[in-house]
Amino acid sequence: MEEDAYKTYRDKGLLILNVFVGSKDNDIKEFVETFHLSTPVGGDNGMTKAFHITSIPVTVFIGKDGEIKKQVNGTIKYKPLHEGIQELLQ
Repeated sequence: MEEDAYKTYRDKGLLILNVFVGSKDNDIKEFVETFHLSTPVGGDNGMTKAFHITSIPVTVFIGKDGEIKKQVNGTIKYKPLHEGIQELLQ
């Protein structure tokens, strides 16, 4: 679902970053290849701490100013994902 959203909105300035917490580089690479992700991916590298993430999965909507605008804990559904994206792009 995030992959489709990325393809839909990336030309409007959306960036979706998939962060893998506690995963080894080889596991991340295998996941990306298996699911054909085109979104940027990476390891945690301190992001969970910087954005005060305490559970996964989590979707964090970050504005162009770098501030967290909205956070959805748990698996995000289609409608809240697209609503959050549209709010950011206004």
